[in-house]
Amino acid sequence: MKLIRSSALALATVVAVLVPTAAEANSWSHADGTGDVYTAPATSTAPTPAPTRTVGDVVGSTIRHKRRAVVLQLRYLDLQANSEFNTHVFVIRTPSMRRVVTLVGNATFPGGRVRMTKPTRPKKAIACRIAHRIDYTAKTATVVVPRSCLGKPRWVQVAMAGMSFTGFTSSDTMWIDDALSNGTSGIYSPRIFR
Repeated sequence: MKLIRSSALALATVVAVLVPTAAEANSWSHADGTGDVYTAPATSTAPTPAPTRTVGDVVGSTIRHKRRAVVLQLRYLDLQANSEFNTHVFVIRTPSMRRVVTLVGNATFPGGRVRMTKPTRPKKAIACRIAHRIDYTAKTATVVVPRSCLGKPRWVQVAMAGMSFTGFTSSDTMWIDDALSNGTSGIYSPRIFR
Protein backbone atom coordinates (compact mmCIF):
# COMPACT_ATOMS: atom_id res chain seq x y z
CA MET A 1 0.00 0.00 0.00
CA LYS A 2 2.87 2.33 0.86
CA LEU A 3 4.47 1.60 -2.55
CA ILE A 4 1.23 2.50 -4.37
CA ARG A 5 0.95 5.81 -2.49
CA SER A 6 4.61 6.63 -3.20
CA SER A 7 4.17 5.81 -6.88
CA ALA A 8 1.01 7.91 -7.09
CA LEU A 9 2.78 10.83 -5.41
CA ALA A 10 5.74 10.53 -7.79
CA LEU A 11 3.40 10.41 -10.80
CA ALA A 12 1.47 13.46 -9.56
CA THR A 13 4.74 15.37 -9.13
CA VAL A 14 5.89 14.51 -12.66
CA VAL A 15 2.52 15.53 -14.14
CA ALA A 16 2.55 18.83 -12.19
CA VAL A 17 6.01 19.67 -13.53
CA LEU A 18 5.42 18.63 -17.15
CA VAL A 19 1.87 19.89 -17.81
CA PRO A 20 1.83 23.59 -18.75
CA THR A 21 -0.10 25.99 -16.57
CA ALA A 22 -2.77 28.29 -17.99
CA ALA A 23 -0.23 31.12 -18.23
CA GLU A 24 2.16 28.97 -20.28
CA ALA A 25 -0.40 27.16 -22.43
CA ASN A 26 -1.54 30.27 -24.33
CA SER A 27 1.82 31.13 -25.94
CA TRP A 28 3.83 29.41 -28.65
CA SER A 29 7.03 30.34 -30.44
CA HIS A 30 8.83 28.81 -33.40
CA ALA A 31 12.36 29.36 -34.73
CA ASP A 32 12.60 29.30 -38.52
CA GLY A 33 15.85 28.58 -40.33
CA THR A 34 17.61 31.21 -42.42
CA GLY A 35 18.20 30.95 -46.14
CA ASP A 36 14.77 29.45 -46.91
CA VAL A 37 13.31 32.32 -48.96
CA TYR A 38 11.81 31.46 -52.35
CA THR A 39 11.38 33.72 -55.38
CA ALA A 40 9.21 33.81 -58.50
CA PRO A 41 7.69 36.27 -60.95
CA ALA A 42 4.81 37.99 -59.13
CA THR A 43 2.20 36.19 -61.25
CA SER A 44 3.78 32.71 -60.94
CA THR A 45 2.90 29.78 -58.71
CA ALA A 46 6.26 28.00 -59.16
CA PRO A 47 8.81 29.53 -56.77
CA THR A 48 12.52 28.65 -56.74
CA PRO A 49 14.97 28.90 -53.80
CA ALA A 50 16.63 32.29 -53.15
CA PRO A 51 19.00 31.35 -50.28
CA THR A 52 21.01 34.61 -50.38
CA ARG A 53 17.94 36.84 -49.91
CA THR A 54 18.00 38.27 -46.35
CA VAL A 55 15.23 40.91 -46.52
CA GLY A 56 12.02 39.15 -45.54
CA ASP A 57 13.77 35.99 -44.31
CA VAL A 58 11.64 34.93 -41.32
CA VAL A 59 13.73 33.71 -38.37
CA GLY A 60 10.97 33.27 -35.80
CA SER A 61 7.30 33.67 -34.95
CA THR A 62 5.23 33.97 -31.79
CA ILE A 63 1.54 33.47 -31.03
CA ARG A 64 0.01 34.70 -27.76
CA HIS A 65 -3.65 33.85 -27.17
CA LYS A 66 -4.62 36.35 -24.48
CA ARG A 67 -7.89 37.07 -22.73
CA ARG A 68 -8.91 39.90 -25.08
CA ALA A 69 -6.67 39.50 -28.12
CA VAL A 70 -4.50 37.21 -30.20
CA VAL A 71 -1.02 38.70 -30.63
CA LEU A 72 0.96 37.49 -33.65
CA GLN A 73 4.56 38.40 -34.41
CA LEU A 74 7.04 37.62 -37.17
CA ARG A 75 10.78 38.18 -36.61
CA TYR A 76 13.07 38.70 -39.61
CA LEU A 77 16.76 38.40 -40.42
CA ASP A 78 16.40 41.76 -42.19
CA LEU A 79 13.42 44.08 -42.60
CA GLN A 80 13.52 47.37 -44.51
CA ALA A 81 11.12 50.15 -45.44
CA ASN A 82 12.16 50.04 -49.09
CA SER A 83 10.35 50.36 -52.42
CA GLU A 84 9.07 46.77 -52.22
CA PHE A 85 5.65 45.87 -50.83
CA ASN A 86 6.73 44.04 -47.65
CA THR A 87 3.76 41.91 -46.68
CA HIS A 88 3.24 40.01 -43.44
CA VAL A 89 0.47 37.42 -43.74
CA PHE A 90 -1.30 35.70 -40.82
CA VAL A 91 -3.97 33.08 -41.58
CA ILE A 92 -5.96 32.42 -38.39
CA ARG A 93 -8.03 29.26 -37.99
CA THR A 94 -10.53 28.83 -35.11
CA PRO A 95 -13.14 26.14 -34.39
CA SER A 96 -15.69 28.15 -36.40
CA MET A 97 -13.88 30.32 -38.96
CA ARG A 98 -10.76 31.32 -40.89
CA ARG A 99 -9.50 34.86 -41.26
CA VAL A 100 -6.55 36.35 -43.15
CA VAL A 101 -4.78 39.35 -41.61
CA THR A 102 -2.43 41.16 -43.99
CA LEU A 103 0.00 43.89 -42.90
CA VAL A 104 1.77 45.75 -45.73
CA GLY A 105 4.54 48.33 -45.36
CA ASN A 106 7.09 50.05 -47.59
CA ALA A 107 8.90 53.38 -47.96
CA THR A 108 5.62 55.20 -48.73
CA PHE A 109 3.80 53.88 -45.65
CA PRO A 110 6.51 52.46 -43.33
CA GLY A 111 4.11 52.10 -40.38
CA GLY A 112 2.07 49.70 -42.46
CA ARG A 113 -1.56 49.17 -43.35
CA VAL A 114 -3.53 46.24 -42.01
CA ARG A 115 -6.75 44.51 -43.02
CA MET A 116 -8.69 41.35 -42.26
CA THR A 117 -10.52 39.28 -44.87
CA LYS A 118 -12.09 35.87 -45.35
CA PRO A 119 -9.94 33.47 -47.41
CA THR A 120 -12.85 33.10 -49.85
CA ARG A 121 -13.33 36.88 -50.25
CA PRO A 122 -9.85 38.46 -50.23
CA LYS A 123 -10.99 41.80 -51.69
CA LYS A 124 -13.68 42.49 -49.07
CA ALA A 125 -12.28 43.77 -45.76
CA ILE A 126 -13.89 42.74 -42.47
CA ALA A 127 -14.38 45.57 -39.97
CA CYS A 128 -12.11 44.94 -36.99
CA ARG A 129 -9.83 47.26 -34.99
CA ILE A 130 -6.50 45.48 -35.43
CA ALA A 131 -3.50 47.13 -33.81
CA HIS A 132 -0.23 46.72 -35.68
CA ARG A 133 3.42 47.68 -35.57
CA ILE A 134 6.35 47.25 -37.92
CA ASP A 135 9.62 47.77 -36.03
CA TYR A 136 12.51 48.05 -38.49
CA THR A 137 15.10 48.23 -35.69
CA ALA A 138 13.90 45.05 -33.96
CA LYS A 139 13.04 43.55 -37.39
CA THR A 140 9.52 42.53 -36.30
CA ALA A 141 5.97 42.82 -37.60
CA THR A 142 3.21 42.48 -34.99
CA VAL A 143 -0.59 42.43 -35.19
CA VAL A 144 -3.02 42.41 -32.26
CA VAL A 145 -6.37 40.91 -33.28
CA PRO A 146 -9.27 41.30 -30.81
CA ARG A 147 -10.72 37.90 -29.90
CA SER A 148 -14.19 39.37 -30.51
CA CYS A 149 -13.30 39.61 -34.23
CA LEU A 150 -12.63 35.86 -34.19
CA GLY A 151 -15.76 34.79 -32.28
CA LYS A 152 -13.90 34.54 -28.93
CA PRO A 153 -12.48 31.11 -29.77
CA ARG A 154 -11.22 28.48 -27.31
CA TRP A 155 -8.19 27.95 -29.54
CA VAL A 156 -6.45 29.36 -32.60
CA GLN A 157 -4.05 27.94 -35.16
CA VAL A 158 -2.02 30.30 -37.30
CA ALA A 159 -0.09 29.99 -40.56
CA MET A 160 2.33 32.88 -41.11
CA ALA A 161 4.54 34.08 -43.94
CA GLY A 162 6.64 37.02 -45.00
CA MET A 163 6.26 38.13 -48.62
CA SER A 164 7.81 40.93 -50.67
CA PHE A 165 6.77 42.18 -54.11
CA THR A 166 8.44 44.66 -56.45
CA GLY A 167 5.02 45.04 -58.10
CA PHE A 168 2.13 42.97 -59.38
CA THR A 169 2.79 42.44 -63.09
CA SER A 170 4.40 39.42 -64.76
CA SER A 171 7.73 41.29 -65.00
CA ASP A 172 7.84 41.98 -61.24
CA THR A 173 9.40 39.72 -58.61
CA MET A 174 7.98 38.11 -55.47
CA TRP A 175 9.83 36.58 -52.50
CA ILE A 176 8.15 34.41 -49.86
CA ASP A 177 9.19 32.68 -46.63
CA ASP A 178 6.77 30.47 -44.72
CA ALA A 179 7.38 31.08 -41.01
CA LEU A 180 6.75 27.48 -39.97
CA SER A 181 8.57 25.49 -42.66
CA ASN A 182 11.57 25.54 -44.97
CA GLY A 183 9.49 26.45 -47.98
CA THR A 184 6.19 27.93 -49.07
CA SER A 185 3.77 25.25 -47.85
CA GLY A 186 1.58 27.28 -45.45
CA ILE A 187 1.88 25.07 -42.36
CA TYR A 188 -0.34 25.85 -39.35
CA SER A 189 0.87 26.08 -35.76
CA PRO A 190 -0.51 23.69 -33.17
CA ARG A 191 -3.73 24.77 -31.45
CA ILE A 192 -3.05 27.56 -28.97
CA PHE A 193 -5.73 27.43 -26.28
CA ARG A 194 -6.99 30.27 -24.13
